[in-house]
Amino acid sequence: MGIYWRTTLYHGRLLSPAGFNRVNKSPAFDSSYVSRVCPDRWILHAPKGRLVLGNMDPIIEDHEKRACSIQRSEVDRTFARHPNLSAEWNSSEPAELDKLKQLVQVAAEDETAEAGTYMCEVQWTTLSADTDDSAVTYNLKVT
Repeated sequence: MGIYWRTTLYHGRLLSPAGFNRVNKSPAFDSSYVSRVCPDRWILHAPKGRLVLGNMDPIIEDHEKRACSIQRSEVDRTFARHPNLSAEWNSSEPAELDKLKQLVQVAAEDETAEAGTYMCEVQWTTLSADTDDSAVTYNLKVT
């Protein structure tokens, strides 16, 4: 049995099934703002506000897991090594960010809810050939 990870950097919010249902039923719903990361979790993000950073091996370090956050300088180092990712990450239009803000508030049922920058780690095993046993193991805020 093998264990695998997929890590995603995103600007937005992680959605529970209830949050996803609220967004999905909203007149403002747009599928380009939602990505499913495992059977019961979705990421709400601007269309250009999600980057898959790693597959197969975990990239979130133990000290970050203990701190429950990731330093912005770590993300900046990744962007320095991969300028094309930085250009893509910083290409969201103001209208896209406004719509993301609206959808975050719908998902949270809270007009003060805001999007944040997070790194989400999903884990799965090779036993999942017939079923999807993936699960979010960490969703850490970038500070």
